Amino acid sequence: MIQLNNLENVDIVAGSKCVNNVPEIPFNDVSITFLYELSNIIRKSTAAKIYPDLMAFSFWCRKGNLKKLKRKQVNLERRLGRGLVFHITPSNVPLNFGYSYLFGLLSGNANIVKVPSNEFPQGELLCKTIDDLLRKKEYESLYNNTALIKYDKDINNITKYFSSECDARVIWGGDSTIKNVRQFQTPVRSIDIAFADRYSLCVIDVEKLIKLSTKDLFKVVELFYNDTFLMDQNACSSPHMVIWLGKNKK
Repeated sequence: MIQLNNLENVDIVAGSKCVNNVPEIPFNDVSITFLYELSNIIRKSTAAKIYPDLMAFSFWCRKGNLKKLKRKQVNLERRLGRGLVFHITPSNVPLNFGYSYLFGLLSGNANIVKVPSNEFPQGELLCKTIDDLLRKKEYESLYNNTALIKYDKDINNITKYFSSECDARVIWGGDSTIKNVRQFQTPVRSIDIAFADRYSLCVIDVEKLIKLSTKDLFKVVELFYNDTFLMDQNACSSPHMVIWLGKNKK
């Protein structure tokens, strides 16, 4: 059991002040029902509709997708999560923390998730929705296994404490973040899942591009914009190079 209410400079934005370290069966019915209900609440929310990334998150959590993922697993009744997972998520991606949390949840773990210190309205809306839902009686076990928290990334003693107590760490944010976090020791049997720096490029076939209808061309432009500019070209899906195929096609 991890006590959070006595920690200075830690703001609990969703979940419990005292997190149990209780592993569960992956893809258990309670977790799937919780995420399905979360998806429905977001999709019906007028406030959420103005944020495409939040609507995409709700689409990922739909029951059909979760059941499809569950069918790909084997021997679930004989498996358990590792225990407590400490997630360190990037500050420049508003809803990355949400995906990291649901991966930890679906794999049968208790989760402490560091959400971005930067204020993103869609992130705050997701945190509030998760917190409200966790407080329902039927999700008491998930509430006791969850804490979404905020603290300044420069306060290393907090990262050190959670690292010393976790059974796994999920480290987002690239090489420098990984090196910084790995200076803090974890229990001997704990594991790290780290997402290092990655780079993408974009290849555009001019011959096919000029044959697109105006509607389809606008769609390609919109998708290119989203991949490139929404994350200030810092996401691993952001193209750092654009290669054009074709000749004499202004």
